Amino acid sequence: MSNVSSLPVQSGISTAINAGSVRDRVSPGEWEVRVKLVAAYRIAALKRWTDHIYTHFSARVPGPDEHFLINAFGLLFDEIKASNLVKVDIDGAIVDDSTGLGINNAGYVIHSAIHAARPDLQAVLHTHTRDGIAFSTQKNGVADLPAFPRVLRARGVPRLRRHRAGPRRA
Repeated sequence: MSNVSSLPVQSGISTAINAGSVRDRVSPGEWEVRVKLVAAYRIAALKRWTDHIYTHFSARVPGPDEHFLINAFGLLFDEIKASNLVKVDIDGAIVDDSTGLGINNAGYVIHSAIHAARPDLQAVLHTHTRDGIAFSTQKNGVADLPAFPRVLRARGVPRLRRHRAGPRRA
């Protein structure tokens, strides 16, 4: 099974069947977060920091529940609106999906892990830019740039860590 399939909408969870507009269903604080997250998606679309439908941004929903917003599966960045973001809980249950499209499982896995580990963060932006992809094809990634490791150490970053797709190798 592909790790980029959409998560199904689980029974008992709010879905596209919800009556009324999303703005009417959510708190003013959540609506503000939705609008700000969409602004980030729009900037990324303008700057071409996208990988079609396989790049994701998420934002924590204010309140006591561990919910966050993420893009619906299959929407391009310039198609995302405050009203079509999907609200999901930290365990992967879809809380509200006005589109009925679900979410990308790989995006959920990355974002939920970061939101769970770092409750102080309000948003997570994960991109696959052309420059980043080009560096990731190099044996040592950005570490191949002569000055880059020194710049990181000078800024207090002890070593470079990379995100890898596919199986781990020894």
